[in-house]
Amino acid sequence: MDDLQEHLAHFHPDLSAEIKEFATEIVFRDSRYIFTTRKGKRQFGYCTHCGAELETTRLHLKHNDRETCPSCKSVCVVKASGISRGRLFDEAYFVYYEKSLISKQAIVARGIYAIRDYTGDYRNVETQYLVRAMYIFDSGSSTMLERYGYWSQAKTMERFKFNQRKTVFSLAAQYMANSRQAVVSVSIDSIKQAVERTPFQYSTWESYKSHSDMVKFFSLYANYPGIEHLTKQGFAGLIDAKLYGRSTYGAINWKGKTASQMLRLTKGEIRELRESNIPAPYLQGESPLIIRLMQISKKDQSNLSLAEISGIADTYGCYIKELQKMLKYANLRKINAFVTKQLRKGKDHKHYYGHSGVLYTWRDYINDCTKLEMDLTNERVLFPGDLYRAHQATIKQVKYKEDEILSKQIAARMKAIEKYRIESGKLFIRPAASSKELIDEGKALEHCVGGYAERYARGETAILFVRKKSKPDKPFYTMEVRQEKVVQVRGLKNCDPTKEVADLVEQFKAAKLTKQTEDNRIRVAVPA
Repeated sequence: MDDLQEHLAHFHPDLSAEIKEFATEIVFRDSRYIFTTRKGKRQFGYCTHCGAELETTRLHLKHNDRETCPSCKSVCVVKASGISRGRLFDEAYFVYYEKSLISKQAIVARGIYAIRDYTGDYRNVETQYLVRAMYIFDSGSSTMLERYGYWSQAKTMERFKFNQRKTVFSLAAQYMANSRQAVVSVSIDSIKQAVERTPFQYSTWESYKSHSDMVKFFSLYANYPGIEHLTKQGFAGLIDAKLYGRSTYGAINWKGKTASQMLRLTKGEIRELRESNIPAPYLQGESPLIIRLMQISKKDQSNLSLAEISGIADTYGCYIKELQKMLKYANLRKINAFVTKQLRKGKDHKHYYGHSGVLYTWRDYINDCTKLEMDLTNERVLFPGDLYRAHQATIKQVKYKEDEILSKQIAARMKAIEKYRIESGKLFIRPAASSKELIDEGKALEHCVGGYAERYARGETAILFVRKKSKPDKPFYTMEVRQEKVVQVRGLKNCDPTKEVADLVEQFKAAKLTKQTEDNRIRVAVPA
């Protein structure tokens, strides 16, 4: 028996009556029509749900109205049979769970694409089913089989074979994004019956019913059963972050068997987290960022309080990767103290774009120090009293050379980043076109953007020039965009943007940067 046949042996060969009932009563609950015809002044209707032929003269049914079928009491959409039905079909994708046929420890699920096609004879419409995905969840493993198919291929779907995927993923989002008003649902009752008397019964799946069709949750639990303990300890937010694809900052040891092992925290620290009053968006300590900072603080002996850690998470949340890079040089307490001190220097406020501005300036200063072979083990070098002036001094000493290879790589990126062009009023924004332009920009404005060429060429960041329309070739302000966020805007000698430039940057954010949604929840259909 090959692997495919071995996997298929977990499933019933046919769709059960329960699956079809779920499709009819729940998934296609809104796919019920009364088609009307006329004979003289008399009106007749045909209910596609119960098959009843009705005289509807007294009801005066109108096209596209909603009416209750007198026979089966279903709420139906009225359709005049004489009007074109060339695009009248309803489609759906739903997931139904069952017990494995060959393992008492495993559960299975099928992702089913279904369609009701009313473009032909509306009196003879049957639901067509195409199994798109098959999932097997067992202790220590999860498997996904998938094949392609859409409504136009419904009658020839069987010629497509299942292929095993490397990872388990949901098809629900594809149908939500690509299909014409497709219903997407999952049978919660089928989950209840499938998990009974299996290890998945204790998975705490009930806490995650809002997650798509639940296949990612059961895959996660199959491989990391310790998440049961996290949920019971009150840390469901960590599992939510994982399931929704948000960063967990490396805070979780998913292979751990207990909450302490998974969080790398003592029982006392976990208790403190649970009892804390950390404000939103950290949800009573469930933020993986806070947990990661607790781990770092303990390891580097910063010994920060939970309140201090919460403050750092709030301040550096979007820039945590840059903050972590600095851990090579100092512990968390010293880093935060230095950044805060530089920002508080009243005379230097104009040079920094908040805490992130200090952090990026410090990073660039350290890069300059490395190029100049300065001793970063000397605290006076690492922590200069006036970071802005120290950085301006290193900028003058570092010499950047034009790099033809980097320029070619930048040119290859131009098509992708041309989308960032924008103009408004007297200003416009465009991408940097070469390493030479970056060097010239840095020289003219006396900042270190010339050292960004390699990162820009690799696609790690985007460097944009803010220009006056009256002087399109003269450097004015430089902007960096990373991961769809504006991380810094610098003018002459690293000065902050003017109001006019700041207004343009806000327009740029609204018009050009991708809006990231926290999650994509789908409609969950639950049998009555």
